Amino acid sequence: MRSVALLALLVALTLGLGGCAGAVPDTTVPKGAEDKPLGSTEELKKMLEEIANTGATGSAAAGLRPSIEELQKSNPAKGDVLMKDLQKLEATESPEQAKAIAKRMAAQL
Repeated sequence: MRSVALLALLVALTLGLGGCAGAVPDTTVPKGAEDKPLGSTEELKKMLEEIANTGATGSAAAGLRPSIEELQKSNPAKGDVLMKDLQKLEATESPEQAKAIAKRMAAQL
């Protein structure tokens, strides 16, 4: 009798735990996202506009350098100008100056 109860418990646990893995997350890429390369000018402009609105250069400015370096490969002249402005942006401590520099940079894209 004890072995039948143990076997029934084992079967119930096996069946019950088998479905506890949870839902599989959706890993599909949103439509159009696969067309934009990382570091695209649209992405760069969006980051600069965010800085131009807030004046915050901390984490908001983190992705600017790689994006500008990528732009330099396809458009060296524009990339070089933006890189010089980025150096000014990184050096400033004034939110108002950061806003002005970021706005000027975004306008070049």
